[in-house]
Amino acid sequence: ATRLTTAAITAFVALFLGRKLGPQVYGYFALAVSIGAVSTFLADLGITSATPRFLAERRNDRAAVTAVLGEAMRLKALAAVPVSVALFALAGPITEAFDAPGAEWPLRGISVAVLAQGFFLFVLATFEALGRIAINLRVVAIESVLEGSAILVLVLLGAGATGAAFGKAIGYTIGVGLALGYVWRVVGRPRTGAGHVSGLRVREIMAYSGALL
Repeated sequence: ATRLTTAAITAFVALFLGRKLGPQVYGYFALAVSIGAVSTFLADLGITSATPRFLAERRNDRAAVTAVLGEAMRLKALAAVPVSVALFALAGPITEAFDAPGAEWPLRGISVAVLAQGFFLFVLATFEALGRIAINLRVVAIESVLEGSAILVLVLLGAGATGAAFGKAIGYTIGVGLALGYVWRVVGRPRTGAGHVSGLRVREIMAYSGALL
């Protein structure tokens, strides 16, 4: 149900943008999204895929779960923030290399979305590992509606591909805030420097993340 919700709204938004923006402007948006998709791998380094294994092993120990979450989120931030900042700063040269200067600001919007989406997917993977998948349905449904609505409003106001990109960023930013709120409520505040509680060292997370990447 979670995936079908996302797919349905994504399909609707894609059809709307294709008809509203036209081939060239939609192409700018599509290019920005494609570059963002590649950047997502660099902004994650396998951390989102690796962390659930360590969480699932400790799912009955709340203190250990918060300790693992804290260290994993710190690693995630260290990987994601520099990539998103670099993507925002280098949007001009990157789009010039593709001979698509009209994609510069859409790419900047996507750079924000890359950061927010990365943490959003991280939290979804966390709830899957802890067996709380029902929470994901609520979070994904709300995020998808917010993202689709933001895109529609900005594009209808004439913001074009840039509006579509920043609409994604708005949806994911609000979505990750909501998702983290659930983490705080269901699991507790993630803690760093508590390896003695979880029995897990940061380099173990990094090693497994690297293998999955």
